Amino acid sequence: APGPYDAGQVGEGSGREATVTLESRAHEYAAYLEQVKRRIEQRWRYPLLAQERGLAGKLTIEFAIRRDGRLTRLHLADSSGVSILDDAALEAIRLAAPYAPLPEVMGLDRLNIIASFEYLGGLSRLRGGS
Repeated sequence: APGPYDAGQVGEGSGREATVTLESRAHEYAAYLEQVKRRIEQRWRYPLLAQERGLAGKLTIEFAIRRDGRLTRLHLADSSGVSILDDAALEAIRLAAPYAPLPEVMGLDRLNIIASFEYLGGLSRLRGGS
């Protein structure tokens, strides 16, 4: 069954979308993606329990932002194998929403983003998809 962050309603927009990694430097996306990354980083935490247990891992999440800035899709594409780490990254993306509306110059109804989250030795790093 579709979850609360699945694609929008039928007939919504014209279906114009693009898929990029969070680290994309393409001129039409870079500034917007940097804002998205900052919002997520402000809310993303390395779970204390995971740090105490020395848990580390890397995961990839795919998510989508609608033209109005709402989160419409959130999917764990590649798990770290440690649910507490996966959950913390997913929660950061949820908490960062809503995002700024997509710039008109993009001409998109939805921007699909691939992001990698890495937890290693008490440090965490957010990057574009692998």
